[in-house]
Amino acid sequence: MGDVSLPIARVLGRALEGRELDRDGGLLLGESGPEAIGPLTAVADEVRRDRVGDIVTYVVNRNINSGTLMEENISRSAGASEAECLAPGEIRERIREAGRIPAERSTTYRLLKIFSASGSRNRSRAA
Repeated sequence: MGDVSLPIARVLGRALEGRELDRDGGLLLGESGPEAIGPLTAVADEVRRDRVGDIVTYVVNRNINSGTLMEENISRSAGASEAECLAPGEIRERIREAGRIPAERSTTYRLLKIFSASGSRNRSRAA
């Protein structure tokens, strides 16, 4: 796992085994230095791939809070200087351009809909 400390390597190893991250492990990762970013993101990607495969999902949040409709904002996770506001169709198209199949999930990550790879027909999933 690269040049990370033994305690960080142990936390990441437990994640690869499918074990839940405990509070202390989360704090350790959160307080770790830049040397842990590469191994952490590699483990997170592997765990994601094992759990859900290569289907990319996003959440459309249409909560009304104090009369204000919250916008759908997608920000790049690394190096972004500002958020980027995209319509759902644009998000799905960018996912397809990345070679992935878009899907929509609820805020509790229940799969709602898998969109086609080509953008033509959609499949809905029952609750």
